[in-house]
Amino acid sequence: MPTTATPCANPKCSCLNCTCVECHCGAPKLGDLEQRIMAILWEVPGQQLTGREVADALGDHAYTTVATILDRLVKKDAVSRRKDGRAFRFTATDV
Repeated sequence: MPTTATPCANPKCSCLNCTCVECHCGAPKLGDLEQRIMAILWEVPGQQLTGREVADALGDHAYTTVATILDRLVKKDAVSRRKDGRAFRFTATDV
């Protein structure tokens, strides 16, 4: 039975049947928690969420853990960050 190629869940990845572990497309490699956080940000394209809003949507990790992962995603250029008063707002970056 033939199998069909499916695109990677990471919208920055251009590979088919990719796990973003060994691909060479240049997309940032995302761990499980990073992928879950990105899924939250991808659900609301263009909308900027605070770290607290992301942590609340995730539900099963401490705010400090989510803030650390968001900082790592900023360094990978997968997420952009904007200062808003005392908080930061995050959004998934465009390809």
